[in-house]
Formats: sequence, C-alpha cells, structure tokens
Amino acid sequence: MYIVMDNAAIHKTPDVFRAIHEHGHTPLFLPPYSPMLNPIEKCWAKIKQEVRKMPLAKSEIIADRIEEAAKKITKENCRGWVRHSQKFFAVFEHEVFGLIYKKWNGNEKFD
Repeated sequence: MYIVMDNAAIHKTPDVFRAIHEHGHTPLFLPPYSPMLNPIEKCWAKIKQEVRKMPLAKSEIIADRIEEAAKKITKENCRGWVRHSQKFFAVFEHEVFGLIYKKWNGNEKFD
C-alpha cells in the first residue's frame, strides 16, 4: 500500500519514513505544486470554509470549531474529491503516454 503525500518538509523526515515503512507501506510523493492531485486539499478547504463562516467568540476554542467542521465531512464528499483528483490523473496519464508515444515513433527527438 502506498501513502500518498505532498512535498511538505514534514513528510520527508526520518521519523515519517520510519513510521510508514514499519507499517509495511511505501511513501509516494506527488509532483510539486499539484494540489489538484491530492484529495485532502479539498477536505482542508471545506474545513477552513466552515471555520470561517462566523467569527470566533472570545470564549470559543478554535480546536472545537475545527472539530465541528470536520464532523460535517461526509463519505460522499470524500468520494467526490477522490473522483475529482482521478480525472486529473487520467488527463496527465494520457498526456504523458502521448508524449512518450510520439518520441518512440520518431515524431520527436529525445533530448
């Protein structure tokens, strides 16, 4: 099983690599600047949107607001975000294989 992550520095620490490998998984890093390939980005955006809907009361704790926002995330939200990202993977895959095909068939020179 792969653990898909962006390129945040925290994801590349020895402790993170060790934890991933100890559980029998393999880290897989997305290309830089590709939030459209990472469904969790949509999740964080929805949580931020919910948290920002109303100003925080002086007595309110931000962690409680975040927890309440996270509870509003549904399975269908998650499925939709994954489908959205999969569309980009399909487009990139098609484009990359198209470029490789052109190069291998002599339509372009290898650099």
